[in-house]
Amino acid sequence: MGSLVVRATMPLGVLWYVHDALGRKTELRDDSAAGDLRAE
Repeated sequence: MGSLVVRATMPLGVLWYVHDALGRKTELRDDSAAGDLRAE
């Protein structure tokens, strides 16, 4: 699995990806309440 290789070779990158994914999820939730002002 490519994800396992990435996780083994670049743990910080994976953690950042997860952090970014959670951040985007939160932003989307906030944007929905604000009228999707920051929709990309």
